[in-house]
Amino acid sequence: MRIFLWGFMGAGKSFLGKALADALQIPFYDLDTAIESMAQKSIADLFAEHGEAYFRKLETQTLHSFETKPAFVIACGGGTPCYADNARWMKQQGITVWINPPVETLVKRLKSEKLHRPLLAQVPDDQLEEVVRQRLAQRIIYYSQAHLIIREECIPINILKDQLQRIADQRTSSNQHS
Repeated sequence: MRIFLWGFMGAGKSFLGKALADALQIPFYDLDTAIESMAQKSIADLFAEHGEAYFRKLETQTLHSFETKPAFVIACGGGTPCYADNARWMKQQGITVWINPPVETLVKRLKSEKLHRPLLAQVPDDQLEEVVRQRLAQRIIYYSQAHLIIREECIPINILKDQLQRIADQRTSSNQHS
């Protein structure tokens, strides 16, 4: 099974991804970590030195490098599905999951992490919720294409595994009938 976790910054993609990968006994990857490893620079440095367009190109190249891996859970960057037709590509490669907690939860989590988030580092705390809502509104068209949407802040892994297995079975069945 190949599982791509989508969602806004602070949604919990890495946290849930690690637990899910452990439960499925498959590797877990964080796309941002893979990008930093390939580039030998932090995401913040990549943004500062080369800008967002360069970062998005590198992000897509790194994402596509997973095409040869048979099974994994990968936590994608918040913008990954929104660029370079990545959403469609990931949906063809595996199962996509949008982790969609309430905006208030995102804001609470992001306040303490802003310095590590290039797109939010300069946003004052009192404007953070508005910025999150605006960016989320821009990205919802991509996120909503996911095979599965999780709205719960804490979903039991066994329930998530069952939902993913149903989707995998449906995809296998529809591919056999095509």
